[in-house]
Amino acid sequence: MTQLQHLLATLALAAAPLASAAPVTWQLQGHFTGVATDKPEFIAAISPLLGTQSLSLTLTIDPGVTGSTALNGDAMYRAITASTAQFAGFDTVANPCRTDASASEFICTVRSHDGIGRAPGVFDPDFLSIFPATHNSAAFDAAAGLNRAFSLQFMMFASDLDGLLLPDDSLASALDAITPGRIQGFLGVFARGADGLFSDRASFEFRLDSISTGATAHAVPEPSGLLLTALALAAALPSRRRNTRS
Repeated sequence: MTQLQHLLATLALAAAPLASAAPVTWQLQGHFTGVATDKPEFIAAISPLLGTQSLSLTLTIDPGVTGSTALNGDAMYRAITASTAQFAGFDTVANPCRTDASASEFICTVRSHDGIGRAPGVFDPDFLSIFPATHNSAAFDAAAGLNRAFSLQFMMFASDLDGLLLPDDSLASALDAITPGRIQGFLGVFARGADGLFSDRASFEFRLDSISTGATAHAVPEPSGLLLTALALAAALPSRRRNTRS
């Protein structure tokens, strides 16, 4: 094997694990609107805590995950690997995101539907939903004064809003659609009811004011950059031979 062949073979082995995209961190800033629905007891206790105060969410999304089909035919991606939340003066602790087959389709997932032909002759909207990890805050539980332990989820939805049009149901198209004005957000506050399930709940609307993204600090170089480096080194090999022979 020549030096060039050996170099290119080494490059191929090194580049293989770098082909997957690095996780991306999304910073979402918003505020509560004062609109709430569902359980009146929760609304009466929690609405004064939230008011129209600010909300800050951080989501880490893995754009390289493979999708599956959700129950209603949407594409579902277990793409949210981590999240943090700060709202109305409260910090939260996120529960781990599960990726096994038994994990809930409403936690740590992004779901997408491109609105193409779900049923002939029936209006079929483009649809996007984002379900971060559930969160908990002991300070929030205490401030509500209901003697209940709450699970919190900052859900986001878009359905043909502001000209939303998904070219397909891929995760990349879904992430491109996450912009302020297109997303309706709701803080879901859940508590276990008499049935032992999280049947007691209320939703508090929030609006997103700004969204920014950035690759993680550990993003790896693209294989194309390594290839250019290899070609430059390969081009230098004949020159080195000529110099050593002269």
